[in-house]
Amino acid sequence: MQTKTKIVMSTLALACAAAACADQGAATEQPKICGQNEAIIGGVPANSPKLNAIGTLGVQTSYTDEETGEVYEYFQPFCTASLIAPNTVLTAKHCVAGIEQDSYYGYQFVFGIGPDGFNPVRKIPVISVQREPNNDIAGVMQLGHDVAVVHLGQAVTDLVPLEIGALDKSMIGQRLGAIGYGEQNINGDWGTREAGNVTFNALQGKWLELMFGSFEGFKDYLNEMGGYGENDGSSSGDGDGDGDVSADAGVGTGDAGTGGGFDDSYLQYIYDTTKLLPNYEAYVGNKPGDVGTCFGDSGGPLVKTVNGKVTAFGTVSGGLGSSTLQCDYGDIYAAFGPKVVTFLNKAKAWKDPCATTTTAGACDGDTVNRCTNWVEGDRRLISTDCSLLGQTCGVTATGQAVCVTPGEEPVDLNGVPNGVHTEKEVNELGQRLKSRGQLHFKIPAKK
Repeated sequence: MQTKTKIVMSTLALACAAAACADQGAATEQPKICGQNEAIIGGVPANSPKLNAIGTLGVQTSYTDEETGEVYEYFQPFCTASLIAPNTVLTAKHCVAGIEQDSYYGYQFVFGIGPDGFNPVRKIPVISVQREPNNDIAGVMQLGHDVAVVHLGQAVTDLVPLEIGALDKSMIGQRLGAIGYGEQNINGDWGTREAGNVTFNALQGKWLELMFGSFEGFKDYLNEMGGYGENDGSSSGDGDGDGDVSADAGVGTGDAGTGGGFDDSYLQYIYDTTKLLPNYEAYVGNKPGDVGTCFGDSGGPLVKTVNGKVTAFGTVSGGLGSSTLQCDYGDIYAAFGPKVVTFLNKAKAWKDPCATTTTAGACDGDTVNRCTNWVEGDRRLISTDCSLLGQTCGVTATGQAVCVTPGEEPVDLNGVPNGVHTEKEVNELGQRLKSRGQLHFKIPAKK
């Protein structure tokens, strides 16, 4: 979580949060969320074990040195996530992109518990993922409802899950708590749990107008970023053809590599049509005393204590940076509109259909019972009666249950990944996952 350099956190928020973190009571008690009216978390490292329901999504694996043959362990967090039921963890939909394929190839995703994302006190295996079904190319971030859950292979019963709440217009102007493990400063430090206040600004409306106040203010921002072009025919991108000003700018402002910035009419169109998805995107932050979420904070909750219970009202989806910082113009949260609330309540009741049955399977007489793997659709139990094929169930040397002709040696299935990785493969995965840690708004290319 990246704190704005231009703003000093309020004394009330700092003092109240410090008191909350100093209280190291039983982990099963509800944490005190401080801030305005002692209802908001504010501005300090969030190290208390009472906040351990808020953790990370991470990947755990090993790789083999191709020269020495030595095996090294590898772990990296990449997004923030929150326990909302003993087996269910809330995060952003864009955080779980590709998780099925990566898991199939032997990378173990986990929910990391504890304030240090790189050294969790516990790692709980992720065994399934569900995405909120709305994938419309809509809203500021063009993601529809950017909400997902992952399900855990072990129930977490010693932490109090977060409740689910819905933002409404009556809460506009209130300060809420933002928590995450993302970048904290211009040095790129990240991976420890940080908390701060953000102001809830809007649940609908023209986002760029809400942020900059006027079209001229928006153009001033683009000029500050060095990419507006002023209609002078100069190139306004970084030359790689993707419309970005630079790798760090976070906002696309030109047809890079083709020469020429966007003209005023197109920028006016973007200004007028870039709108929050009503009830499903919230604009927060960018007010005095606020912090800003950044890379690694994606999926992190927007929280407040309601009737003594820590309640999540949204998850970090994306934001916008300046020439000073990567993440300092406020944030877009995926808000929990009615369809998302229905999805989350159903997800909280999820039970593992495979129970103790693994993807390798087991024999029950002539029958192979196995759980589907990550690339076979929804997690479910599959039973195959080998006797219908004139065969019986057998187990291979590596523990795979298969149908086999009586008297023959069971043979492993061809093409099943063995989970052995190289250092290059693991490093490429790490870079790919870190890029999911927070999204930045980009001006779409002119059609």
